[in-house]
Amino acid sequence: MNKIALHSLRVNNKSLAAEARIIRKEILSAKNDEVVNSLHHHRMTKLKPEARLANLSIAFVKGRRYSEVEPHTTTEPDPRRLHNKLSRFVMDVSREEVDNWLKT
Repeated sequence: MNKIALHSLRVNNKSLAAEARIIRKEILSAKNDEVVNSLHHHRMTKLKPEARLANLSIAFVKGRRYSEVEPHTTTEPDPRRLHNKLSRFVMDVSREEVDNWLKT
């Protein structure tokens, strides 16, 4: 297990969680419906999938099986995006490793 990658991914995960908290707080204080909708859309379509990839990346680095992490998922994660996320933190991960991990 790559400890540096794991710590970096945890920092990334915490920053995404902090961003979600900030957006939820801003939604509560926003007066304009257009602003509320825009912030909510950003949180659901951009931030939430990125946080999911961060969690999956941590599980990959820890060596956990995908079926343990998401046993009842209805949507498969995008292997290309997961590989891109992992390759930013783990130097020697191949696309085949990611594809095989998603089948476990």
